Amino acid sequence: MKPWINIEYFYKKIAELLYKIYEFLVIFFETFNFPYIKTISIILSIIASMGIIYTVIRIIVLNRKEVEEIKEILPKEISPEERHSRWNAIHKHLASPNEVEWRMAIMEADNILDEIITTIGVAGKNLGERLKNMEPSDFNNLQNAWDAHKVRNRIAHEGMKFHITREEAMRVVALYEKIFKEFKFI
Repeated sequence: MKPWINIEYFYKKIAELLYKIYEFLVIFFETFNFPYIKTISIILSIIASMGIIYTVIRIIVLNRKEVEEIKEILPKEISPEERHSRWNAIHKHLASPNEVEWRMAIMEADNILDEIITTIGVAGKNLGERLKNMEPSDFNNLQNAWDAHKVRNRIAHEGMKFHITREEAMRVVALYEKIFKEFKFI
């Protein structure tokens, strides 16, 4: 019984193909003069190098323009004096015996938190949406931010129906304080 695949035949055909490729290359390189090929290669290399250099320079220029545009879009950083005055105003509100002042302290702290999160570039229409768009790995006090913001929402939406004690107001402001320290606001 004859095997129906002849391996020697395939090896012979592969050898013939390789020999024909070799003959073609020998004839090809004998017909062309190498100095012209070297000259053309050098010219093409110079053109390609100039193209690479131009591209790198354009990327650097565009990157600088993009950085400048982003700086214009982002809100300006709050000065240390303004940060301390705002934080002191929150503590003044907390020191008051008036419940309305405690509410104002929480509302102001929430406004500051909103500004901080907007400044770092988290997307969303309001603070609640921006907090939803954040991951727990984005900052350690995300749960504290949610807890404090929920109290702020109750103050804003329920109005005077929602009663808050001084201790609760101090607890909520302490949550904001942890967040502000993490973001180096205070």
